[in-house]
Amino acid sequence: MSTQRTTLTEILEPLRERLPALAFATLLWRCMVGLLLVPLGLLLVRGLLELDGRTVAADGELAAFALSPYGACVLGFLASLALGLGLAGQALALLVLAAPPGPAFERALGGLRALRARRRELLRLAWRVVLRCALLVLPFAGALFLVAQHFLGTHDINYYLAERPPELWLALALGIVLALGGALALAAQLAAWGIALPLLLFEGANAREALRESARATLGSRRAFCAQIAGCAAALFALQALMSTLWIALARAALPALGSSLASLIALAALWLLGAAAIDLGGGALRGACFAVLQQRWYRARHVARGASSSSAVAELAAPPRRAAAWLALALIGAALVSLLSSALALLDDVPPERCRIIAHRGASHAAPENTLAAVRAAIEERADMVEIDVQETRDGAVVVLHDRDLKRVGGAALAVASSTAAELRAVELGARYEVRFASERVPLLDEVLALARGRIHVLIELKRYAPGGRLPELVIERVEAAGLADGFSCMSMDPELVRQLRVLRPGWRVGALSAVSLGSLSRVDAAFVAVRASRASAAFVRESQRRGKEVYVWTVNEPLAIARAFALGVDGVITDRPALAFALREERAAQDGLERTLGRLAALLGSPITPPPASDDEGPPEIP
Repeated sequence: MSTQRTTLTEILEPLRERLPALAFATLLWRCMVGLLLVPLGLLLVRGLLELDGRTVAADGELAAFALSPYGACVLGFLASLALGLGLAGQALALLVLAAPPGPAFERALGGLRALRARRRELLRLAWRVVLRCALLVLPFAGALFLVAQHFLGTHDINYYLAERPPELWLALALGIVLALGGALALAAQLAAWGIALPLLLFEGANAREALRESARATLGSRRAFCAQIAGCAAALFALQALMSTLWIALARAALPALGSSLASLIALAALWLLGAAAIDLGGGALRGACFAVLQQRWYRARHVARGASSSSAVAELAAPPRRAAAWLALALIGAALVSLLSSALALLDDVPPERCRIIAHRGASHAAPENTLAAVRAAIEERADMVEIDVQETRDGAVVVLHDRDLKRVGGAALAVASSTAAELRAVELGARYEVRFASERVPLLDEVLALARGRIHVLIELKRYAPGGRLPELVIERVEAAGLADGFSCMSMDPELVRQLRVLRPGWRVGALSAVSLGSLSRVDAAFVAVRASRASAAFVRESQRRGKEVYVWTVNEPLAIARAFALGVDGVITDRPALAFALREERAAQDGLERTLGRLAALLGSPITPPPASDDEGPPEIP
């Protein structure tokens, strides 16, 4: 078969007359997904977790859940639902393209009715695609795991990220090769199924028949299909990124000209949100439409139809719109507009600056070696509200303050905490690698930090356990009570079992949950506060957590704009290596009047501070929390 060559102009040409209907159908679909299907999906996730006796699965607990038979089935089912929604959006674009001439509103509703007629087969198609893709990717994922274990399993991962030894580069090279291999294999498989959706929609094929017939019909032409999809996607994503950048730049430029008008700020926030939503909607509609045109062209070129369509979905395309459906569509769009307006008003909801605590990450670790007594002193000097430290249990039952599972990164010694005594660990000097004046710094005991901090600064203790077993919660309780601390401390952990043990052993203690990734709502976790990665802290999550009586801390924010955005979101604490900078920004915000804070809040959420603060130093490589 000859290879089709399709330019972007040729793809866009058929859309001139159909684009309004496609845009309207996409708007309806996004409203339906966002206002109806996503909330129902979240309720489903909550129910499936509660059947397993959980409210949320996070980090290590999430990995254990995913590897269990029940968890694997749940995640596979949720993945098929997510893919089903994506396929449904793409199917809607195909149906609108195939709809008879008529008003955009009628075409869009006809496409939604036709989509409803094939909903079960779409879900079956999604389930088959998820299962087969998982089986295809599994060998590559296993090989990646083995490479990581072989080359990066000797020491703590933060050592490799900080020092970048040859093993890291070799592992990265092999990982890139494996990832590219997996991506190419996956792309080839997806290209083989490139016309399965038209077959399912327009010929009444079931999911199995559609995948099998698509694989047969596209044999020998998959590479060209992949190239066209990739080129079209790259061009459209670049166009949407350019439009978003220009829109944000325009909003930033308008901020200084607003003066003291709160009404103008509200109007700008609403206009910016509407514009951003329009760009996102338009980009999604255009991508779906262009991909639909490509699918349609390849379907017609590679497949000989088996006669008249037997799909009940096609018959729905020509049916007149029902009044109830029309009213439902208008109600969904109206609800979406109300949601956008409420979001705009929420952007301008002033948050008292003094309520956000400054938490020194492993001490003031920009000014002194992390998790040392010097770093704790620096945090006190820089007027942090709290100092966060990491504690582990040694072989002889001592509690030491150290983040990594060994001393390779911070001390150059390959001593694992769990298999070493406190004396062996404390024999290694930590400070000279940082600066000569810190040459006397050693791994501190928890007792030393508590004694230094008592009456001077609140201590946030993160419990870490890299090896199974041990008595870390009991040992921390003993050390804290021996220090005579009443309320000058809090505890948290990324290990849900440690959090549960602390809450059982000391119900009155302030214990929080630390999380990087999770399934389910962290706002429902049984803890006094939650600490999450800054990129995961949305305004809705912060409000929901606080409504449930939980404080929200974000980590690790060191740049002025990131700190300002955290303040703007209304979080209860920012965990930072630079407490002095955060303190100065908080003081500056507290000195402003309400209108100035509102302007700064909008500017931070738009991605640009009104007055650029001083640039921060190089922070080095990222670390695992």
